[in-house]
Amino acid sequence: MKRWLLPLLALAAFAALLYYVVGVDKTKPAAGEKPKLLQIEAAAVKEISLSNPETKLRFVRRPEEGFTWWLEPQHLPANDTRLEYLLNTLADLEGTPLKMTGAETKAFGLDRPTWRVELSLGQETQVLLVGAAVPVTQAGGEKSYYAQVSGRPQVYTIAGWVVDQFEGKVEDWRERYLAELPTADVAAVEVTWDGERLAARKEGERWLLSAPRQKEADAAKVRTLINRVGFMEAREFVTDNPTPQELAAWGLDKPWLRAVIATAGQKPLRRELVIGGKTNAKTMYYAKLADHPWVFLVETRSVEELEAAARDLLKCWHDKTATLAN
Repeated sequence: MKRWLLPLLALAAFAALLYYVVGVDKTKPAAGEKPKLLQIEAAAVKEISLSNPETKLRFVRRPEEGFTWWLEPQHLPANDTRLEYLLNTLADLEGTPLKMTGAETKAFGLDRPTWRVELSLGQETQVLLVGAAVPVTQAGGEKSYYAQVSGRPQVYTIAGWVVDQFEGKVEDWRERYLAELPTADVAAVEVTWDGERLAARKEGERWLLSAPRQKEADAAKVRTLINRVGFMEAREFVTDNPTPQELAAWGLDKPWLRAVIATAGQKPLRRELVIGGKTNAKTMYYAKLADHPWVFLVETRSVEELEAAARDLLKCWHDKTATLAN
């Protein structure tokens, strides 16, 4: 054997060993490192199910229907900000593996889970089971729970703040900014109220008033108006199936204010918010989206701020008109 061949073989063996070690380090947690429980990408999840012995909540991702997430079977827009945060938490969820000695899952409450979290990625579904709370052995100790991924034997402990995110009734998971669209994507806005009408459209980076007359608009003031519409928050939900008599009693059959915002492009999105009368306490207004049945209450201050933003733009047009006339 040639003398140069032995060093070459030794070098090749060392390289193979190094590759193996590096590969193992990439796929297995190092000593003391907490492994991730679920192998998911938040954006790939199509459906979420949260269930406990008392209730079950199901969310389906359907952005083509105007809202990203829907609460089913009620078919209500779900709070996409909360759901996306939950998904990111689960995608990064780490657990501390338990050193088990043949203990059965019922010893950890996993035979009757406190929570069952199902994440559907289309062809695949991953299930996280949350069992009993881990006994706190010291004063001020952080709460944690036993957990297991369905189909895998290993049991972990996970942080209590993660499990707290599963809590809530249907109303707690509903979208409250029902007229919201991304401000940067909005290309048209229109508000009518008390016989007044204001409309503006975006052309390039400029905003032009198209009603009462065509005129260049203050872009900052237009964005303020858009935000007043989009961030109008539902403080309470009244009903999801109003009768014609109820709509008339709440002033929603002939609303005194309408606000429309819309995006541009091949698949534009549109929100039309209508405001009716005040509640008996005069602290909130009845409101709804024109093309959906859900009736909710919004704060009087929010409505007043929307109207003030519209009047501010209208005043700018009147001021410019008066200046030109003089």
